[in-house]
Amino acid sequence: MFRSWLGHVPADLELCAVELPGRGVRSREPLATSIDAIARELLTAVESLGDAPVTLFGHSFGGLVAFELAHLLVGIERPPQALCVAACPHPSAIARSPTWSELSDERLVELLGVAGGVPATLLEQQDARELFLPPLRADLRLFWSQPERKRPPLPLALDVLIGQKDPYWPEATFDGWHGESSQVRLRSFPGGHFFIHQHAARIVDLLAGHDAITSSTERRTLTAAG
Repeated sequence: MFRSWLGHVPADLELCAVELPGRGVRSREPLATSIDAIARELLTAVESLGDAPVTLFGHSFGGLVAFELAHLLVGIERPPQALCVAACPHPSAIARSPTWSELSDERLVELLGVAGGVPATLLEQQDARELFLPPLRADLRLFWSQPERKRPPLPLALDVLIGQKDPYWPEATFDGWHGESSQVRLRSFPGGHFFIHQHAARIVDLLAGHDAITSSTERRTLTAAG
């Protein structure tokens, strides 16, 4: 997901990409049962970093994970420097939209092809579908079942990045984020649901810019979920 970013990350920023259970090197582990469970696991990982400044980033499903993690970190008085969600509508908009988790394989593959996030060659291969569709369906169930919670606004900067031609989520579905922090900025980018690849340099610069209060010699961490 974040390979396109590697050439743009400055030397004093460490990019930590999240590998969820049931994928990649964790493919033998059971799939997560809730977004809250994923966030709690990541909380332990962030705590292990000590006092290192942390910025959270999440794309689509990962945006909800990063959002919950931010609240957990605030709850233990270890807030991140900033939170950035991309192509992730506000939970209130998700709750009002039709779920994808019970769609047929054919319809789900069709919708994936619209955004171009999965190579067409993989979408056409039955063996590949059997590998990536089960964890994707699990993510979709969690995405649509995550409750909308009424909580105090986060005491940190929140950037919400939107693809101008996202085929899944129109810009109005992001408006609810305005109530989740006292420092919310909605930013629009040319492109679709996966615009973060086309604009990797600009997005990394934006995330790195949240460290204005940090010494230039201090090692910082960017935790990214997608």
